[in-house]
Amino acid sequence: MRDHEGIPITASTMRANFSDIQALIDLTRSQDDTNASRRFRYFDADTQKVVQIALPDDFPEKMLHDIRYYVQETGGYSQKAGDADGQEKVRQQHGFVIGGFAKTFMMMTTTYGHIFNCNVPDVELTDVIFNRRNLIVLLPSLENDPATNAAIGKTFITAQRYALSAALGASIEGNYIDLVKYRPSAARTPYLMLYDESNYFATRGLDVMMAQGRELNISIWMSFQEVGSLYATLGRDWSVPLLGNPKLKIFEQLEDAGPTREWVEQAGGTMQVGVLSGYENSEIIGDYTTQARADIREVKRISWNDIQALRQGQAIIMFRGKRLHTRLFYAGIEPKGTNRLYAPLPVSRVGAASPSPAPTLSSPKDQAVVDALIKGTDLVNPEKLPALSGPMGEIYNRMAVVLQNSDSKQDMDLLFKEPLPAGEYVPFRTLFRDIAEPFTGAAVQAGGLINPKIDRSLFETMVSFEIRAGATEADARKSVASALNQAAI
Repeated sequence: MRDHEGIPITASTMRANFSDIQALIDLTRSQDDTNASRRFRYFDADTQKVVQIALPDDFPEKMLHDIRYYVQETGGYSQKAGDADGQEKVRQQHGFVIGGFAKTFMMMTTTYGHIFNCNVPDVELTDVIFNRRNLIVLLPSLENDPATNAAIGKTFITAQRYALSAALGASIEGNYIDLVKYRPSAARTPYLMLYDESNYFATRGLDVMMAQGRELNISIWMSFQEVGSLYATLGRDWSVPLLGNPKLKIFEQLEDAGPTREWVEQAGGTMQVGVLSGYENSEIIGDYTTQARADIREVKRISWNDIQALRQGQAIIMFRGKRLHTRLFYAGIEPKGTNRLYAPLPVSRVGAASPSPAPTLSSPKDQAVVDALIKGTDLVNPEKLPALSGPMGEIYNRMAVVLQNSDSKQDMDLLFKEPLPAGEYVPFRTLFRDIAEPFTGAAVQAGGLINPKIDRSLFETMVSFEIRAGATEADARKSVASALNQAAI
């Protein structure tokens, strides 16, 4: 419906079809019905109303099978019993299924209806990712409850995952250069995806994005202050592969001594160190001396005391088994001026279901141009080109005859008809009738002899140019030899 009828699939359109099971019944009907009797509901952003239209005649029947099976398997629906109004159990069962989407529909159609209720979206994630555009999504963490923000974040991450899925293994046959050499992972720099405070909105599938994103040259960064809320959001079983996937880990100052400390120490690993086994008391002088041996013990590579002792800008980095104590880079940029959001220009996707009449212009000439562009009369069709008239038309027609007869001895007669002038004849002489005759001065040096260092082929070429310009061969050789000899000095 989106691609063929121009109907945008928005949250309001999905809500109009899913909230009421009668909408699904009207959409599918029985397999013996025609598409003309089936109705599809969609939300019109211009009128702010739900509109019903008949399905196109060429709408494939197989796309309705799954929806029809769902209707038949929900609460014992029977087509003989009529619509869903008389089958209370059917509506009740469908209400249980769709109830989990109530908050999401309310959020996307009511709370953020000014964003999602539009015919043309401002953001296309496929375009953003593969054309490497900058996109910043803000979550109102203090305005909404945590569950609502988590739903928004999960919706966005899911949309990103579907945008990436189109490029992962989309083509396995084709040119080696296109599939292997110029694959996304061969780019010099990755495309960054940063999730700040991701422990509050992480969703299942993010670990798959991190695992498969390397092949698409995607670099995913997650930042959080503690892992306890991440365990609560995803569960420990789903959080472990998510935390274990990144190769680069940067630890700054943390305070959670519970699950976060446990994860940091496990991520840092252990190392073996030599420690002093103890001290011995000297009976002579009454002092303690070290024992003459050392023990090998296994300790944590990242101490929790080291984590808590970090200051602003300091961090401990774990990368490929190495532990690095570092100070992070600070750009120190001082922003100035006024921040403004860009205003995108909406481009309407006009379809058969929602025709939009073109505005009438005040100028008749401008309106005529617009009408011609809409009809496509600006496109050039070689079969409809008007025939040339006058001398150009005659030459065009004769050239067509010549081209049809390859190596024809009569080409000259076909083009010019009249025989060429007798005697010395220079073609296209009349084109140069206003140009003065070339003046050839007598050579004053060399007498036609050239310097042996001068290229002979260059000399002969320049002599031929002079002869074609009207000079005699003797004068041409003398003048060219004089010029080249002077240039060679």
